[in-house]
Amino acid sequence: MQIKLSEQEKEILAYIENRADASAKDIAKATGYKTASIQYILRKFRSSNLIQSRVLINLAKIGYSKYSFSFSLASQADKKRENIENTLIENELVSAIMKVSGSFEYEVKIVVANSSQLIKFLNKLSIEYGDFFSKKSLSLQIFSASLGGRKLHEKNLEPNLLSLSEVIKKDKIDEKDHQILKALCNQQILSQSKIRKITGLPGTTIERRIKSLEKREIIVGYTNRSKQSVIKEPLFLLLINTRTFGVDFHKNLYSYSKKCPLITYYVSYIGEYDFMLAVQVEEESEINQIKKDLLENFTESIERIRIVNVLQVLKVKDYPFIDFPF
Repeated sequence: MQIKLSEQEKEILAYIENRADASAKDIAKATGYKTASIQYILRKFRSSNLIQSRVLINLAKIGYSKYSFSFSLASQADKKRENIENTLIENELVSAIMKVSGSFEYEVKIVVANSSQLIKFLNKLSIEYGDFFSKKSLSLQIFSASLGGRKLHEKNLEPNLLSLSEVIKKDKIDEKDHQILKALCNQQILSQSKIRKITGLPGTTIERRIKSLEKREIIVGYTNRSKQSVIKEPLFLLLINTRTFGVDFHKNLYSYSKKCPLITYYVSYIGEYDFMLAVQVEEESEINQIKKDLLENFTESIERIRIVNVLQVLKVKDYPFIDFPF
């Protein structure tokens, strides 16, 4: 059942999508609503389990790369589907799994320290389940940006863009940082008291280390994602192949994505495809219109665009590691 929100609730939800750490006073200053009203609405969101908080972590800063692994199962492996899904869900190198329709059946995000670790991961899957792919592809993520839920409300609030990218200079974390990051990513609502309980670390230590992780841009930001009961709209992925590696095209496409309120996520790759745009729409005709608009705006640069419908999200964990991996 879809839950109806007031205009005030929609505006607040739109503001906090990429600002999960914003205080009621911050939200009041941006929206003009009274702090007490905002506190009440935030409590309502949390007690009703309408939003899920996420911490955006730039794993590239600590030496990890993210790959997008797309595949479909061969007919002989269909009976093993549930086992394969569970194996991927439980693996700590897998940060996200989506069941999709279109060119492939699954989109899986894998985080590894080097190509040898990636090969070992894929080889282990093949040994365990045999030749279970009917088709597959692999792409290396270079840049990504969370653009937020700007379509939730018509009021033009200043967007808060959170981006992750490959870096030259790597940073290090220790066991305590690892425990804090793991605890942050295992919560639906950000809570320092819960982090204290999970890690056993003093509150002052947690606060100091989180500030350090933010300053070093290992923690990039905090988001709130609305549950499907709030925004019952299908999610699509646009997979874009281009005729260029030019930086100018990347800048122009990124600029276009920031202006389009239906585009919630922007990613650039090297591999099977060059860019992926996540798009949330009310009607399927809207996704076709965006595709048409992109082809008209970037006629010379875009080779093709494939539309993928996200059917189910099986796993999302931005920091998937269970044991200290460094």
